[in-house]
Amino acid sequence: MVSLLFSLQFTPAPLSFLLSLRKLLEKHRAVTGRIVTVGNISAEEGDSVTLQCHLSSTTAEVTQVNWEQQDQPLAVYHPTLGWYIYPVFRKRVAPGPNLDLILQSLTVNDTGEYFCTYYTYPDGIYKAKLFLEVLQSSVAEHSAGFQILLVGAMATGLTVICMAAIVVVVLAIKRKSLRMRSAENDLRRTSSEQEERNPSAPSFPRSCVQAEAAPASPCREQRGDDYAEPHDYFNVLGYRSLRSFVFLAETG
Repeated sequence: MVSLLFSLQFTPAPLSFLLSLRKLLEKHRAVTGRIVTVGNISAEEGDSVTLQCHLSSTTAEVTQVNWEQQDQPLAVYHPTLGWYIYPVFRKRVAPGPNLDLILQSLTVNDTGEYFCTYYTYPDGIYKAKLFLEVLQSSVAEHSAGFQILLVGAMATGLTVICMAAIVVVVLAIKRKSLRMRSAENDLRRTSSEQEERNPSAPSFPRSCVQAEAAPASPCREQRGDDYAEPHDYFNVLGYRSLRSFVFLAETG
């Protein structure tokens, strides 16, 4: 009798029973819990975005939730103590509904991976990842394009103004040179007309008439020659007087 009971107690379980038990455990493990996220997010620079990370399909107790940007902590939630935002992000990070996290005043540097970590009992730790891409604002793009066009227009305007100023200066120089040439031609024409009207008038060297700053030596030499003519004139008078005096003496 004892041997019969011993044999029934230690008889190995059938293989079908073990397989059904394994499937039951795997099914129970599959529905213990999972995190649902929004996946990849894209937003424009300067906007706000909500990072969503929900724990579902479990009755485990949540003891703590951590939010991180790559290796940098952002915020921590505790069921008793509430939310704690790290000082560096207090002006731009705020808690959202259902343990979500809100990022405000986004910049291009906010682009990257974000992690949410759930600490539970008795399941343990659940962790998920999502990616945020911050795009440049369309207003900023239009502003940058407008600034580029404005700078180009200003450069073109300055170039046109400079070219116009150069043209005006060149024309002024040409007009001045034409006026000087016209004045010289008028002066030459006037002198030639005076010579034609008074052919007996003594002709002076042009250097003395045209240029005041010309050396005075030729003019002085000319004046010396001019002064020589009165001496000859006085000699002729003296000769005539002497001749008349001799003539009177002979007749007397």
